[in-house]
Amino acid sequence: MEKKRRQDIDILRGLALLMMVFYHLLFDLSFFGNYDIPVLTGFWKFFARSTAILFITTAGISLSLAAKEKPFKQILQRITIILFAALGISVTTFLFFKEQFIFFGILHLIGVSLLITYPFHNKPKLSLLLSFFSLLLGFYLSTTTISSSSFLWIGLRSEQFQTLDYFPLFPWISFLFLGIFLGNKIYKKKSFIQKENIITKPFSFLGKHTLTIYLIHQPLLILLLSLLGIISFPF
Repeated sequence: MEKKRRQDIDILRGLALLMMVFYHLLFDLSFFGNYDIPVLTGFWKFFARSTAILFITTAGISLSLAAKEKPFKQILQRITIILFAALGISVTTFLFFKEQFIFFGILHLIGVSLLITYPFHNKPKLSLLLSFFSLLLGFYLSTTTISSSSFLWIGLRSEQFQTLDYFPLFPWISFLFLGIFLGNKIYKKKSFIQKENIITKPFSFLGKHTLTIYLIHQPLLILLLSLLGIISFPF
């Protein structure tokens, strides 16, 4: 019998997804429609970073809980789907935005990080320590540029590197380690929310279909904005 889903985790994941869709709407207006929205600085940069932190931390919480209930083979299947989706995003953005294609975006980061962090799913103290270390290492790497692009996925940028979405392993894996810590210490018991209501149900629905919605929301946003004449169709 399939174990009942955690409503509280689905709601967190749904909230993060909704925030991400809203930010991408603003980004599309700025990038494709030349609207004066400072999406890369100030409040909206903070909003985007907060959204990503919530999204990645929730992935860590989910891993810590799933690893206690499911065999690694089943978790690996999910990770494989995420990595194939990430590859699809890379190929698609390379075809349409060759100079700024997504080499290592948030899905790439989550897929690779889930593989790396799985052995620590039941080690909350070590995960918290690794979270702190990864964060410090990421800040250090962000101050360094090199001529090669071979280590972009780690966090070492080349001087000419440009991309539409970039979440290198360091410092961002730190939030997945943080999620593992929280999953073991706070979320290890039953769900904080036992029943859906009119407020939580939409977030829970989004959380149950995160990957699908993530993959289709940008094309749909661009198509809708183009059909409404708000932006010029970019392709």
